[in-house]
Amino acid sequence: MNKMADVAHLFGKELGEEFHFQVGKTVMKAKLTKRGLMTTDSVGRWCPCGYMPALLTGRAVIVDE
Repeated sequence: MNKMADVAHLFGKELGEEFHFQVGKTVMKAKLTKRGLMTTDSVGRWCPCGYMPALLTGRAVIVDE
């Protein structure tokens, strides 16, 4: 059973809801999907992102707009 909706709710988000998160000084556009954390590449396409552990441990933070 896929738990990504539960993970999204941990962060106060819905699946597919776009948000920004910050790692160090870098801010990235992202969304949580059934496939995991997705970010945009240099031309705006959504692709899988490996920063989920950083979000879960607080090394990356969601930036409220």
